Amino acid sequence: MGVVASIIRFLRSPTSKKSSPSQVALAPRESPLHWKASGRFPISAVGESFYKDSIRKIAKNFNGNRALVLCTAVLLLDDNNEHDPNAVAVCINTMKVGHLSRQTAICFRNVLARNRIDRLTSCDAIIYGGGVIDEFEFDYSIELDLDLEKSVICFDAQPTHPQPVTLPSNPTLLTHTNTEFFLRVPYIDRFTLDLCSQGCALTQWEKPDGSEIHLFAPRSIGGTGRIAVLPKKGFAELVRGWDEYRYLTVHKITGRSIVVRGGTECDPKYAFKHRDYATVAIIHIDQRNPVTATVGVIMVHIDMGKGNGKVTVGSRPHHALFHLADSDVDNLKELVQNADVLVSYDMESQKNGLNHILSEALTEKPWGCLRTFWKKLGNADSFHSLAAISDQCNVSPPADDDALTQCQTVADVLLAHTGKTKRSRTYMVTFLRHYV
Repeated sequence: MGVVASIIRFLRSPTSKKSSPSQVALAPRESPLHWKASGRFPISAVGESFYKDSIRKIAKNFNGNRALVLCTAVLLLDDNNEHDPNAVAVCINTMKVGHLSRQTAICFRNVLARNRIDRLTSCDAIIYGGGVIDEFEFDYSIELDLDLEKSVICFDAQPTHPQPVTLPSNPTLLTHTNTEFFLRVPYIDRFTLDLCSQGCALTQWEKPDGSEIHLFAPRSIGGTGRIAVLPKKGFAELVRGWDEYRYLTVHKITGRSIVVRGGTECDPKYAFKHRDYATVAIIHIDQRNPVTATVGVIMVHIDMGKGNGKVTVGSRPHHALFHLADSDVDNLKELVQNADVLVSYDMESQKNGLNHILSEALTEKPWGCLRTFWKKLGNADSFHSLAAISDQCNVSPPADDDALTQCQTVADVLLAHTGKTKRSRTYMVTFLRHYV
């Protein structure tokens, strides 16, 4: 009997005396395929409130504290579910803890069918919430590291966290000097993450009794958007010189974890946000043929007031196409070195490609992703491809076989005006200030 069939039969069978109704018997014949981790946890489970006891056993927050636990979730096709024939159950430590939403379950099944996967799969998961304040018990939330948008899915050799790992509830102080400090926040929720970008300025609020300092993302409303709470007792040395740190910014975002920087001066990495002009390198790497891989680059000098841009590369032509087989790497390095910001349509793939060509110090410059920016403007469903985005902005679409036209289309989209006249701001200034 296959492992999937045996688990589903167990779920639909009468309750065993040895197991609770939420317990799942995982057959040991084959390990689940584990979805490649990104650290972003874009999908939320539903129905967690029906499985509070099981989740509490996994999270082990019996004292009423808020849970924050990294773990592995197994995704089970629950074909015999009486409420939804397409249901997908979420199981952790052999216990059912929720389901995928109806829409997500259909999408998940379609991805498995398209990739011809007939085995169990698992993914990284995070459990948070479930705390008790003034006798009010909060619900748990479970988020899954599943990317269902990719046409081809990848798997890791093994789960990142085979056993549940509890994350610290408070930030960790990484470094601290008289002029700057760095704090690592282990996890922020998806709503707060959407308000943040690397280099964005944070706001602070001190509790009336003086016991805590709260840090908030930009554009936060009310109590939403809280990034971190610093108990003064736990950060006594840092708090002593707190008033000197006038610049509080997000220094780095890695998945759901962020590093906060505080400094007496602005972060040099994002100093362009405080200047009148910024130099932007728009990059596209064509790696379809690794022997003759090419990199297209367009340099744009941006007015940070209205976002208007002048395309220039100093004394060179404003377009540059590098054939890596012809040892153009040094010229490419020079351009990237002179840029304040690197921009591409798909940041993740382009950054990974550039890492193989240039030093990590260069690719660690601030990056901007047009696709992510367009999604956050509310266009996620209708305008996903670069060709579709260009069509919305009435600019020329890119040619599939030309790295430079890809760059030119990205430049044209970002330099398009948001209003009806050329006096209005371009998308570029909003992009650079809030999404880089």
